[in-house]
Amino acid sequence: MPTSPRFGVLLLPNAPWPTLVARVCRAEELSFDVLWLGDHFVNPYAPEQDWFDAWTLLGALAASTTRIRLGPLVSGLTLRNPALLARMAMTVDHRVRRSPGARDRRRGRPLDVTMTGAATWTPRERVDRLEEAVRIVTGLFAGGPVDADGAYRIAGAVLHPLPVQRPRPPLTVSANGPRAMAVAARHADAWDTYAVAGGRDVRGALHGVSALDLIRSRCALMDEICDREGRDPSTLRRSLVSFQGISEPLLAPRAFADYIDAVRAAGIDDVTIYWPQRPEEEPALEAIAAEALPFLRQ
Repeated sequence: MPTSPRFGVLLLPNAPWPTLVARVCRAEELSFDVLWLGDHFVNPYAPEQDWFDAWTLLGALAASTTRIRLGPLVSGLTLRNPALLARMAMTVDHRVRRSPGARDRRRGRPLDVTMTGAATWTPRERVDRLEEAVRIVTGLFAGGPVDADGAYRIAGAVLHPLPVQRPRPPLTVSANGPRAMAVAARHADAWDTYAVAGGRDVRGALHGVSALDLIRSRCALMDEICDREGRDPSTLRRSLVSFQGISEPLLAPRAFADYIDAVRAAGIDDVTIYWPQRPEEEPALEAIAAEALPFLRQ
């Protein structure tokens, strides 16, 4: 039986505090399932822009909501030790009585490294650290204690209290390459991807048929990886970050519904769009929420 789709909106933490609060509240009123925050040290494409810390914002913004899930998309390991990340997630989980939405990772962007003094990792090291970090986080969510003697030197780490959600807050791993996708297949509740021509830069975004072909091939690859890992592919939700609202305009409700039908046919369960970058585009988001989402959820 097909899964019921979930819809998220990705908010960049680059607006004044009152504006961010208003947008989160409006996203909840519009019945989006999850509100994601971008998590980098600075905006990687506009470092001179105002930019707030995502995890600090999550706890603060949660006080203004009652239903919508909140989380970072994605929370990179470049910036945070995984044991500390697990404690931050547990704290937010208690504050809002629901999941922070994701324990995930994306390869560190150059400015996250150069502006913080973080170590530079090779692609292989990044995936190795991802695997180890996921084991640490899930081990702590399960009660610990956790020891690690690899890239992270951790001894007897514990987490008290445990997260509210049991057995743990949902774990989403963002990955486009086969090794990282295998980490998602082994450990995650959901796998997140997005359509770029190569690498991870949103300026290489694909659209239309090219994007659908790439999504379809990635979903087929994930099916193969799950089979190799001994996991039923249907137990891993697949989510897509669409570039609508940031590098391409939001569609009219009927066209948006057609787009969702197409990406779900390609193998995707959940879709996230960006909060529009210009206020004059926000009516398009309102129209999608009012006219397209109820129809799609049927």
